[in-house]
Amino acid sequence: MKKFLMILLATLTLPTLATDWGGKSAPIEIMYVYPTRVIVVQGDNYAGTANCENNNKWSFEWNSFDEKTAERVYSALLTAYTSKAPIRPIFHATECGPENAKKFIGSIVFERH
Repeated sequence: MKKFLMILLATLTLPTLATDWGGKSAPIEIMYVYPTRVIVVQGDNYAGTANCENNNKWSFEWNSFDEKTAERVYSALLTAYTSKAPIRPIFHATECGPENAKKFIGSIVFERH
C-alpha cells in the first residue's frame, strides 16, 4: 500500500537546532498531560542520539512552545492518540526532556500505511 507522509511543522525551530529523526513510527500507547509538561509512552526502545535513559518515552515542557504552537501540538497528539495513527516524533539531538526521556522539538511525521 502506498505510504503517505504529512509533516506537521508545529514549531518555528532555529536553523541551528540539531534534530534526531531516528525514532520508529508507532502509535502512542499512553500520554500523561500535566500543566507544565507532557510525557508520551510510544513503546519504542530507541535511546536517541542524546542517550536519554527512558527509551520508551519522549517528553517536552509546554513553555518550550508559544501558545499557538502548543495548541497545534496538543491537537496533533490527541488526534494521533485517539486514532491510533502511527507517528514518528522528531527529537532534540543533544538534550533530554522531563523524566530523562527523549526531548520532543515540536515536529511530527504522521504515516499512513
